[in-house]
Amino acid sequence: MKLWRIDDGALARTISGSFIGRVLRVAFSPDGSLFALANHQCFLQVRRTDSGVLLRTLAQPNCLARQEGTVSAWGLTFSPDGEHLLAGESRPCCGGSLQQWDVDEYRPPITLLGYGLRFRDLTYSPDGSMLAVAFEGSPVFWLINASGGDPIRTFEGHSYQVNSVAFSPDGTLLVSGSGDHKVRLWRVEDGVWSHTLVGHDDDVNSVAFSPDGSTIVSGSEDGIVILWGILP
Repeated sequence: MKLWRIDDGALARTISGSFIGRVLRVAFSPDGSLFALANHQCFLQVRRTDSGVLLRTLAQPNCLARQEGTVSAWGLTFSPDGEHLLAGESRPCCGGSLQQWDVDEYRPPITLLGYGLRFRDLTYSPDGSMLAVAFEGSPVFWLINASGGDPIRTFEGHSYQVNSVAFSPDGTLLVSGSGDHKVRLWRVEDGVWSHTLVGHDDDVNSVAFSPDGSTIVSGSEDGIVILWGILP
């Protein structure tokens, strides 16, 4: 795994040797001081950003209890206050579950909820009260309560699997990218989509808002990254 400097694109450091398996997800803490890695062989790691030093290794217990397969963390994110790390597990045998870890406390994770579908992506709302979650194979994604996992509403409109979801900085909008090659913009308050952004020729695998909320960026398997301006 490699860390790169944003200002000049230079390689800052390489992380190797102590993380077994293919890295699936990387997430930074809100203040940027930590980052977490997830691989396909049951482990999460928390490291310092400035040095790459390993602080904690977290073993996913559901995976370790099983002998016939592995767990893949297809969703990984820190809570907005930086106190929790949330991993969306995907198990080949029986779908997925959400596990919440305390970043500073050495205790087992809390399982927030389980679903029959495997997780594709997840993200906290800016105030930490809600989660948007996308599932493997599903064109619908969900808004749920972050404290207990209770569903709030669904977002329907894509014709193929939703791969990535992100909140706007003010928490009023959601953006989604899908295997239908489209990017959609949604109102959080009622789940209605306000815009469909068409420009990619293949699956849209990553979407994000700029910090000021004025721009959406989308990345696709067509090899193109598009910046979309949002009108006030």
